[in-house]
Amino acid sequence: MRSRALALAGVLAVAAGPALAITPAVAKTTTKHHHAGQACNPKKKAPKGFMCKKDSKGKYVLVKSK
Repeated sequence: MRSRALALAGVLAVAAGPALAITPAVAKTTTKHHHAGQACNPKKKAPKGFMCKKDSKGKYVLVKSK
């Protein structure tokens, strides 16, 4: 009886393992929303609705396009 309980617990642990491992991976795939003032690279294309401009400190940041 004890061996059956241990075997069942082992099977449940193995079955629950992959489900728990998938959860963090799903959280990492969410997209980031762009915002004005976020750093950007002038050599790459800016996201839709934004332009990459140099600010007063000399760094390139996203600015809402008109």
